[in-house]
Amino acid sequence: MGARLWYHCPGGRHVARAGDRTVTLKAEGLRRSATFVAWAFSIAWLAAIVLRLTVGEYPDVPPGQSLADEPQYWAYVGLYVFMALLPAGLAFLLASRWRVSTKRWGLRAGRAGQAVLFAPLVALAIALVATGLPIITGIAELDTSGMGQVQRLGEAGRFEEALETRLEREEGLPLVNEVAQALVVGLIAGVLLAPIVELPWRGLLQTELLSLGFAGSSLLAGALAALFWLPMLVSGPFVSGGVARLVVWLATLATMGPVLSWARLATGSIFPGSVVAATWASLADLPPLALSGGSELQIALAQFAAMALLAGAALIWPPKLQPADEPQQR
Repeated sequence: MGARLWYHCPGGRHVARAGDRTVTLKAEGLRRSATFVAWAFSIAWLAAIVLRLTVGEYPDVPPGQSLADEPQYWAYVGLYVFMALLPAGLAFLLASRWRVSTKRWGLRAGRAGQAVLFAPLVALAIALVATGLPIITGIAELDTSGMGQVQRLGEAGRFEEALETRLEREEGLPLVNEVAQALVVGLIAGVLLAPIVELPWRGLLQTELLSLGFAGSSLLAGALAALFWLPMLVSGPFVSGGVARLVVWLATLATMGPVLSWARLATGSIFPGSVVAATWASLADLPPLALSGGSELQIALAQFAAMALLAGAALIWPPKLQPADEPQQR
């Protein structure tokens, strides 16, 4: 009997039959995704637990003393670098093991040329909306001096951070100049770090989960990418302000998933999404520095709301898949 093949677009069933052998492409994608997630999370979280048990908590130095003098600081820096490189290393290793080209996971130019240049403006729009929401709702007022953030830090009892922020604002560039710098830094960093930042999550994971549909795959990939960093967020100074702000920060990272996945699938490349993520990270301080009034949690909620608005638009108008992103026949 000759081989027969059936194929349906993402969101439905993907079945290929050759003789009496049936291969479910959806199950294979889920198996690959589970393999990557299991290895990435188990290795990273185990390393974080071992570090915490052997080194202790992230150092809390008194005013006037440098963190660089603390061995624990460098141990946590090493863990952060290790966790940043681990998913990408696993992605390349699994691509070789499964004989899958990383081009299929978006490590290619695709239609990313103009999109890469436009991507920093998308991140800027998110930051501007996050800045405008507290003003519209009457929570805060526009104040580009940065003193509003100094006051918020002082009220939270984080006096050293308040002093550092005040000195930086008094001696640093005007906020507009810093925004321009952030756009350039985000563009360069996003392009250079795309294989590290986006290949594992919007590359491998997003592509292999496409049988769940755009909404399911993008939300799940975003949530897993956010939760991967939970050990560092809990043990280090990367998120301060209590449990509530930590939850909002994780929710914001997870909600970014559909935004980055939309860019990935619309262009067939991980580079535009990587630039959006890098630029957004560079602009993360814009809302608190440009506003006076409101609490840190309220500003964080505004950032989440701005990201959720764009994510909602991405889910309502999903992208058209590029041929290389579609499940392959077996």
